[in-house]
Amino acid sequence: MHETRATRPPIRRSRAGGARKQPVCYGDPQASSPTLRAAQRGHRKGQLAEAAALYRAVLDQDPTCLDARVNLGSLHARAGAASAARALFVEVLASVTDPRALRDVAFGLLHIGALPQARTAFERALEGNASLIGARLGLARLCGELGDHEAAVHHARRAVHDAPEEASAHLELHRALFDDRALDPCIEAAARAVSLDPGYALARYLLAGALARSGCVDEARQALGSEGLIEAGLVDALWYALRPGLRCFSTKRATLLFALELAPSQGPVIDLGVRHGVSTRLLAEASGAEVHGFDSFQGLPESWQSRPAGAFSTAGELPPVPPSVRLYPGLFAETLPPFAATLREPPRLIHVDCDLYSSAAEAFSCLGPLVRPGCVIVLDEYIGNASFREDEHRALHEAAARLGWRIDERCLNWITGQGVVLVG
Repeated sequence: MHETRATRPPIRRSRAGGARKQPVCYGDPQASSPTLRAAQRGHRKGQLAEAAALYRAVLDQDPTCLDARVNLGSLHARAGAASAARALFVEVLASVTDPRALRDVAFGLLHIGALPQARTAFERALEGNASLIGARLGLARLCGELGDHEAAVHHARRAVHDAPEEASAHLELHRALFDDRALDPCIEAAARAVSLDPGYALARYLLAGALARSGCVDEARQALGSEGLIEAGLVDALWYALRPGLRCFSTKRATLLFALELAPSQGPVIDLGVRHGVSTRLLAEASGAEVHGFDSFQGLPESWQSRPAGAFSTAGELPPVPPSVRLYPGLFAETLPPFAATLREPPRLIHVDCDLYSSAAEAFSCLGPLVRPGCVIVLDEYIGNASFREDEHRALHEAAARLGWRIDERCLNWITGQGVVLVG
């Protein structure tokens, strides 16, 4: 459903650029129109609807205004209006050469799940200004999620070369190099990030995981730092994940592909929590199966963690998907029962990206009786937050107890928060 979680150790953006919630300004502020300045003030104060209206007024007068186009696109992206955001961002991508604007457009495209276009924007930004470290780090992460491991490593190494004192560059290299069966290179990168920024909680968390997985448990405990630096629930999640024989990957893509390899070759794939459709499209492409995607497209039905009800909404907008995908808009309680009643074969894989315990429990209540031994269940937030034992994890284990499943955990990702289980 989404890519970032407020309850994980905070993601440190490079000081040299990256995603912004504040308005951008590429020209001389004093030379901009009063309407544009008013829009940016409202944007800065969180008066987003008013700011959007003012940005549109600016564009009515001057359709080429770069500040208004990028900022309005960013507001659309934050509101979940992906098609409106994409239209503005693609227009900028086709007509602008300013590297800073291209970088910001790339992050905006990432936010709405337009990954290939985001890669193009990052690459063009770096062609114009190779020193934009935020763009370099964003491109490294994106290449990993697109499955281009070689490019991910290249860009992460380049970021370290260009900004050797930037802790986030070394941590991105850790992600790019991560291999749960050959951990020394990524441990070195994460250790360097911690040495540069001892208060960098995410770096400590990832370093501790790699150290413990390599057998250096005492060093891993030391790497976690002082008590309270990382939430106790996340430390619990880390130790839960660190058991012999379980796989771990540094990207969601790799986890989903691993799960598909475990799954039977027949049966539909069910995706619970679609949002912008990134995982849905990957599952369809990689499996060759019929994929059924369920989402209200109105965001969370209740508050969760620090997110209010309605967070992650697409304002009812459905994402672009291939012909092999069928989308079912609405709450699970409304859409899953009639679907389950007509399903003629057991699912091969169920992807649970519900976040909420209540949503995951509803899904298992409807789909659980259809599950047969050999089905693979991927949970996006299985260990991905400090309250993981009360969220998707709890819903799965309650369903297993009720339905008599044997849960065989095959992959627990302390990096992405995902879990892959095989039902026996």
